[in-house]
Amino acid sequence: MSMFRRSADISSPTKDQIMPVVSTCRQDGQPRYCHMCECYKPERTHHCRECNACILKMDHHCPWIGGCVGFKNYKFFFLFVMYTAVYALWGLGSSLPIVIQGIQDLEADLDPQWLVLVILAFIFGLTLTAFAIVHGFYIINNQTTIEHVADRPVEIRVDFDYTGQNYEVINVRPEDNLYKRSKLENWNSVMGSNPLLWFVPLKRGAGDGVVFPYNNFMFDSIVSKAIKQRRSLDVAHAGSYNNIDNL
Repeated sequence: MSMFRRSADISSPTKDQIMPVVSTCRQDGQPRYCHMCECYKPERTHHCRECNACILKMDHHCPWIGGCVGFKNYKFFFLFVMYTAVYALWGLGSSLPIVIQGIQDLEADLDPQWLVLVILAFIFGLTLTAFAIVHGFYIINNQTTIEHVADRPVEIRVDFDYTGQNYEVINVRPEDNLYKRSKLENWNSVMGSNPLLWFVPLKRGAGDGVVFPYNNFMFDSIVSKAIKQRRSLDVAHAGSYNNIDNL
């Protein structure tokens, strides 16, 4: 469950100052639960069938690394893809002139391994470069692959107090990014706040992989929609009560 304080400069918030509380949930308003792992699933957590485990902020299951890419290793996966792409492009750029010169010189004894190197470097270089660009786009938009390709609404529970009974469930469109903040904040959340360590695989970004702040616009929109939904239900109930009194 994610809690958002309305005034960030208050060191000791009261109940009113940290309410309402918003969190992803099931359609019935109950917390998301994994029956395979028998545990509640935090926001952005998904169960991987291949790994048979719930992965925090799961992005995808990668057969190349033999595991899932998620909160704990996303930075290291991104750096691995980026540096491998750079290495492949460097191999392509350094070997291509040799192959071209060997083809032009008909008397040269060109080793077939150079041709294999150029072909593999070309395939992996372009593929991994595109892959790194895509994941760079996901990072600066604070989005995962699963969230990007999602095609069903997300259920958000808005609690108005601490009773656990006074809440509304709001549907958010799949194309709405709940977690997109400024590009620098999004980047730091994965790569870390220290620029010197951004491209060094030593330390991941901040956070615990359980709680993620929503962007301000989406938070205000969700709360406003929940309040309107509550008011419309109250009006409908009041009308039904009046009809009963008139019988």
